[in-house]
Amino acid sequence: MYNYFLDEKKKQYEETKTSDSYNVQQSKLTLLRKTDGYEFLKDVPLQVLQCSLRNMHTAYDNSISTEVLIRSSRAEGTSSLSRLHNPTHFISKITNCSFQNSKAGLML
Repeated sequence: MYNYFLDEKKKQYEETKTSDSYNVQQSKLTLLRKTDGYEFLKDVPLQVLQCSLRNMHTAYDNSISTEVLIRSSRAEGTSSLSRLHNPTHFISKITNCSFQNSKAGLML
């Protein structure tokens, strides 16, 4: 699901310079689970799929904001990217996902 929705966001951004929000893609995920050919998604708890989608959105948003900072640095003619306090923040991080009814979180 991560790659499916990431590809969708990339295509939308290339075409319109905007892309769907997390909530819009979350709704699409629910509909996708009911679509023919994607029945296997019903075997996976929805919370796990939503967590993967949330992680993708965080990584995507961080990469876009870093790209904007880099472009603005280049436009100003600075040779270093000293404006970036943490240049590795765009790397997606694996996060803990916990569920409301579970006693322990699920590490993805």
